Amino acid sequence: MSQSAESKLSNEDHLLIETNQLGSALAVYRLQPGYIRFLHWISWLLVIMGIVILTLMGIWFTKGLQFNVLLSSLLAGVCGLLGGGICLRIVVPQAQQEHIIVCEQGLLRTIGGKYVEIVRWTEVRAIEKEFFNRMFSIIYATYAPPWMKTLHISLLYQNFDELITLLKQQSDVAQRPMI
Repeated sequence: MSQSAESKLSNEDHLLIETNQLGSALAVYRLQPGYIRFLHWISWLLVIMGIVILTLMGIWFTKGLQFNVLLSSLLAGVCGLLGGGICLRIVVPQAQQEHIIVCEQGLLRTIGGKYVEIVRWTEVRAIEKEFFNRMFSIIYATYAPPWMKTLHISLLYQNFDELITLLKQQSDVAQRPMI
């Protein structure tokens, strides 16, 4: 494993790789920083819109506006605040921690540091193009129901083309026809 790939791994990543006997890590792919910034700004936009709507609702309340207008404004403002707050506290940190580690014996995908999906190269049945080549699905066999699972990888990952090429090479699906 290269020094730069090794420095991108946390202690939990090393432990997961060892526990699942995936061999040494070949590469680490994270979500693009632009996508994470987009999520961050959208979250703040929701919060600001919620504050503005609630402020306007307060002004309208003093003017004696109709009850149904006030109620819908209250609902919209609270939804904006809650939605933006949830995105800032949950969605953005999960996106910052999401990554794929390609190893000699398989791959490991973590989302938010809590959800981990492991695919061994021997389990891979197909790698399919989806949604105008902007997403790939790895179909793999499992030893428990459901017998086949799918891992979706979108172009939101850094070096997406390199990631897909490496996945095909490591899984030996490159010799099989694409579906």
